[in-house]
Amino acid sequence: MEVFSFERQIKHYSSYQKILLLGEGDFSFAVCLARAFGLAVNMVATSLDSRESLMLNYSKAMSNVMELEARGCKVLLEVDVHSMSQHPFLISERFDRIIYNFPHVGYLHGPFSAECIWFQNRFHQDLIRGFLKNASEMLTAIGEIHVTHKTTFPFSEWKTVELAQEVGLYLVHEEHFSLLDYPAYENKRVAWICDQTFPVGMCISFKFSKQHSYTTSGFDLGITASGPWSGYPGINGPQMQRDVTWIMPKYTSTIEYSKAYNSYQKILLVGEGDFSFAACLARAFGSAANIVATSLDSREFLMVNYSKAMSNLKELEDRECTILHCVDVKTMNLHPLLYNMRFDRIIYNFPHSGYSNGPSSSESSIFQILSHQNLVRAYFKSAREMLTETGEVHVTHKTTYPFSFAVCLARAFGLAVNMVATSLDSRESLMLNYSKAMSNVMELEARGCKVLLEVDVHSMSQHPFLISERFDRIIYNFPHDLIRGFLKNASEMLTAIGEIHVTHKTTFPFSEWKTVELAQEVGLYLVHEEHFSLLDYPAYENKRVAWICDQTFPVGMCISFKFSKQHSYTTSGFDLGITASGPWSGYPGINGPQMQRDVTWIMPKYTSTIEYSKAYNSYQKILLVGEGDFSFAACLARAFGSAANIVATSLDSREFLMVNYSKAMSNLKELEDRECTILHCVDVKTMNLHPLLYNMRFDRIIYNFPHSGYSNGPSSSESSIFQILSHQNLVRAYFKSAREMLTETGEVHVTHKTTYPFSEWNIVTLALEAGLFLVNEESFSLWNYPGYQNKRGARICDQTFPVGKSSTFKFSKYPPYCFQFPPQRFESTSSPWLML
Repeated sequence: MEVFSFERQIKHYSSYQKILLLGEGDFSFAVCLARAFGLAVNMVATSLDSRESLMLNYSKAMSNVMELEARGCKVLLEVDVHSMSQHPFLISERFDRIIYNFPHVGYLHGPFSAECIWFQNRFHQDLIRGFLKNASEMLTAIGEIHVTHKTTFPFSEWKTVELAQEVGLYLVHEEHFSLLDYPAYENKRVAWICDQTFPVGMCISFKFSKQHSYTTSGFDLGITASGPWSGYPGINGPQMQRDVTWIMPKYTSTIEYSKAYNSYQKILLVGEGDFSFAACLARAFGSAANIVATSLDSREFLMVNYSKAMSNLKELEDRECTILHCVDVKTMNLHPLLYNMRFDRIIYNFPHSGYSNGPSSSESSIFQILSHQNLVRAYFKSAREMLTETGEVHVTHKTTYPFSFAVCLARAFGLAVNMVATSLDSRESLMLNYSKAMSNVMELEARGCKVLLEVDVHSMSQHPFLISERFDRIIYNFPHDLIRGFLKNASEMLTAIGEIHVTHKTTFPFSEWKTVELAQEVGLYLVHEEHFSLLDYPAYENKRVAWICDQTFPVGMCISFKFSKQHSYTTSGFDLGITASGPWSGYPGINGPQMQRDVTWIMPKYTSTIEYSKAYNSYQKILLVGEGDFSFAACLARAFGSAANIVATSLDSREFLMVNYSKAMSNLKELEDRECTILHCVDVKTMNLHPLLYNMRFDRIIYNFPHSGYSNGPSSSESSIFQILSHQNLVRAYFKSAREMLTETGEVHVTHKTTYPFSEWNIVTLALEAGLFLVNEESFSLWNYPGYQNKRGARICDQTFPVGKSSTFKFSKYPPYCFQFPPQRFESTSSPWLML
């Protein structure tokens, strides 16, 4: 006999949710959900009509009602949304989802009433207001109210979101509604034509809750007093009360951090022992309402075997943590209370499968290792199913197994064809003094690395093999002398945008080496300091020198100093790595002349000030896409004085620009003079795969007035549904591609008209689909960008068009209230830094 049934879903509705449907016409939407779920015991479907009215006016109503009742649905008739919370059957019920599709008050002045008449709108608003007020009283703590509604005029004048705010509800999400998602649903009209359908057009499902989105988008357990779990004999009340502590998080105005975790993340902890790690996070956050902490052990086992388990559990319960016992990490994604939950962080500290042959088992035994691997493999597979789109799975694990630094990098890369590894020692010296040197050298050579021996850092720039080579990164870990000579030689071997890295102890007496001052003597600038940890380089063994050279030493407090030939804000940009012997030289499709013409890259000059143009500045790494005559790029370049921080791209070829845009060539010449990187034939739909953009990350990605072209020639209407869909496909693909190219704090900008029919593109919704969140909307004015000329497309591409009412929509990878990454401090002794 089944203890519980697995969840069934249709779109964003689940058989685990307790659902109330309002204003059903012929009950076809309820039937659609019931068929998807199999049973409808979790549903209550209601209608304002009487049974007689249904029989007379809807051809399929009675057959639908009979099917619903056969599937276990409760059907209620003559339910008024204005007073439904006081209905005898509903007065004590609470729901996870309350749904009202296409609300309509009816035609108050007969069949010729116009939807756009102000008093018709007023009556619609009264209907919505009354529904929302009643529905808000019938929600569970984490429930949602869904209203599906047309968004075109005059329906947009109903102001559904504002009405929800009036009754204390918050908009948590908007989602496009499509009849294709709900097979068998037939949307019905009202009054004497009530059995007819109507074209839904552009529609949105508005989702409201009693809490802000960041407190309600979490763990939708759907557990209510009369919820679906009450019917499962294997999951009884006392068991749930003991093993599932769930209290809704309270709103806090600050984000509390504990190392890499914060109180806005939905966190799942697995494999907890005495729950001390969970308690640590809870204390750091002040509340544990965002945490689900689990253990393989039962509560009784914890009580007997862990001295502090019960006190930690008590503290977690007081801090509103969700606690689950007997959760196996191998199958946790199938656990009935975790099945439908998604997390931002899933954490497993020091996983261990137990000792396969008792306590005497050796951790180095192949059987023990295989047992551990099976555990971790199953954990990863299960955890992946439970992640949000931007979530992370964390495993804390020992890393003590010998690797050299070069082998560590090579294994991380897979191949080492981009590496040259050198040593001052001869081959004989390596064989005599380092136990694992030769095996590491053989592995490096097998992975394509060039290994050079007897290379002196004082004269390496004159080495026969290295004399003509230029490198993007030159790394020297724990030098024991000769810093000045190394830096002087290394500076001659850098690419224009390369960096020299020196890892070094910072405690006395090593701090007296004055590494930064030595770098300045040879014309190098410190661009960044970063703490060095052996944990970041799996089992890299730092070695001593002389007769004890095969021994390691404690690294203590160490820093990786990063130097370049330019200041930090001019070198942290676009690491193209294009050199005479660089990796691109082997690609037949990207030849020298083509690169010289299409990729203009000159290193920026030092400027002591930050130049601003409206919302953009010269410290940001900026990507411009869909440029017409490159006048917007030229505008920014003039404002900054330099365009070294800009990559400007166009879908058109250089030849097309020359023929069709009168000012394109002069703008390109100016941009090249100002050191801009220019790329042609770049499609915004696939730009993240472009060979020269693939590995670049930007602070701002800007697309002004996107347009997909006219699908049916110049006579195409912008209000045509096909034209709008074509535009939406373009913008959707742009968002998806741009998101892959953002820095963690970067933004994607789209400037776009906001009047009809351009408002029908639903820019914000398209961004949400791609995992981007609106952080600001700002009115756009050409006056802010002198010299910028917005261009049309097709054969009239050199003409401008009136921008009218337009906005710049700004999106980021994270909601404005949800800082997934703690703020970092950047320290530099040689240059200012602006936190953007």
